[in-house]
Amino acid sequence: DTWFLKHKLTLGIRENATDDYDAGPTCFAATPFENGIPFSQQPNVPYTNLAAGLTSPGYQYAASIFRNSSIGDQIDLGKYFSVLAGISYAQIQAYSFNASGSTTGNYNTGKFAPTAALLFKPVTWITTYFSYGASLQQGEIVNDPAATNNHAVLPPYPAKQYELGAKATVDNILYTLALFDVRQSNLYAIDNPDGTDTYVESGLTESKGVEFSATGEIFKGFRVLGGFMFADSQVKDDQANPAFNGKVPTGAVRGLIKATAEYDIPFVPGLTVTGGAYHNGQEYANGQNTENVPGHTIFDLGLRYDTKLYDHDWIFRAYANNVTNVAYWNSAGSTVGEGRRVMLTAQVKW
Repeated sequence: DTWFLKHKLTLGIRENATDDYDAGPTCFAATPFENGIPFSQQPNVPYTNLAAGLTSPGYQYAASIFRNSSIGDQIDLGKYFSVLAGISYAQIQAYSFNASGSTTGNYNTGKFAPTAALLFKPVTWITTYFSYGASLQQGEIVNDPAATNNHAVLPPYPAKQYELGAKATVDNILYTLALFDVRQSNLYAIDNPDGTDTYVESGLTESKGVEFSATGEIFKGFRVLGGFMFADSQVKDDQANPAFNGKVPTGAVRGLIKATAEYDIPFVPGLTVTGGAYHNGQEYANGQNTENVPGHTIFDLGLRYDTKLYDHDWIFRAYANNVTNVAYWNSAGSTVGEGRRVMLTAQVKW
């Protein structure tokens, strides 16, 4: 503590290393860009010869290392206010290689990034806050056989986020509401006349929106977790392609809605029914906003049984993802969404 101020100091170190391998073009599913399939058509195209692709030799085409060191301090300014302040240093190393193992591109860069937040707690059950955060993000390592710069290492970029929000606990339910403004580099693929594309970083994307969540126990044995996010995203300051300014960034989803619930069956102790519904709004697959990927809604359903056998705690689960087997595109149309999947699991605690 410093005079009347109370401190809570935190230190953090994190490192993450990633190696990327290319097993050959036969390992990719057909996509609309490859086969001229419209996004309005259900994505029931089969994978190409996957088994043959996995037996091809392949090679490492990229490697990256991300290191981050941070220090932060929570300072209590009396009964109602507190401040969070911190700074971090991020270092990113990235390399790309050709099939013979020679380095074709690389960078090694670092940047200090500050974070700060002001919290106001007028009563014990509600907290309001305003926060600012900056970070250094790793640039994209292109992995697209149709790209003229396939396996290129795009440069890292700074990102900023502003957020104004509140958290409140009412009758065992935690509610959160936030307004956000996120700004980061704009990454997209340019369609070339010969059918190829080229990945570039130019300008920035700004996403302004609102998100809400609620989680807790409505009544004894019935628990919920749900929320939504809606955002208005736009491209700004794109010097390479000024016509893209004002467009929606590639892969930016306008809205997300999620609702999950659990109910303990009262007449069967240990048995719980679980379920969820998830909606992803539409997005665009290219910078020109000419390829529209439709939104989709999927449902999950399951059972969980907690019991004791032979003096050990057991948990048995039966779960089905995408129970209606909806066919959909995800990741801005670059991959096929997962179909219905049923899982049976058993877990024991020794």
